[in-house]
Amino acid sequence: MRRRAKTTILPSQNCAFGFYGTVADHHDWVAAEREWQKMSRRCIKAGLSSEACRDFLDSRVGRALADQVLERDVSASELKKDYIDWWRSTK
Repeated sequence: MRRRAKTTILPSQNCAFGFYGTVADHHDWVAAEREWQKMSRRCIKAGLSSEACRDFLDSRVGRALADQVLERDVSASELKKDYIDWWRSTK
């Protein structure tokens, strides 16, 4: 039986802004933490390391992503194509 590798989800270092802060501004800290965990798993599944995932979600691109997540669910393929690739182009 294959075991799944444990995914390490790092906490935000930008709780006032970025993805976490944007969700918290519109809802509350509980919702922000729930969405952070969910989106972190999707980012890691899309190929980002835990550190890159945190940096991505803490960035201005992460803030834009949060605006979309607040309106509708963002698919894993859309996350990679529209947001992760945009973030990588800004580095």
